Amino acid sequence: MNKIQALLILVVLTCTVYTSYSATAYLISSYTIQMTGNIYTLNVEAFWDSQCTNRCETIDWGWLHPGDSKSLTIYLRNNGNVNATLSLSTANWNPAEAADYISLTWDREGYFMTEQIIQCTFTLTVSTEIQNTTIQSFSFDAIITATET
Repeated sequence: MNKIQALLILVVLTCTVYTSYSATAYLISSYTIQMTGNIYTLNVEAFWDSQCTNRCETIDWGWLHPGDSKSLTIYLRNNGNVNATLSLSTANWNPAEAADYISLTWDREGYFMTEQIIQCTFTLTVSTEIQNTTIQSFSFDAIITATET
């Protein structure tokens, strides 16, 4: 067999393989499954009233003397669908040194909230030592944290 015959056979075989490959049809099937589900959510909000119609966004403690303690009641509503443990922290004190002389506590620290709405009481306490400073006014953020449990 000479080179031309070998080359011709190779070309014919290549064309035959290519033609059989390209003429082959692939079967494809698909099936759709609809997916649904629920998401665990946790969303706590504060209100002035037990019906949760008047949102509590700012608390003005008014005028306080050194040594004063003042309490105030609000309501928390869990708009989510899981139970939560509550905690309270503060941040963004102005002036920063006010945090050394003013404290905020509440009656729900570590509380396991299973209800949708609960009453809670904050207590703000001003140290008598504040009179030895130049603090005349203050502001800070109270952060209520609800942690899924």
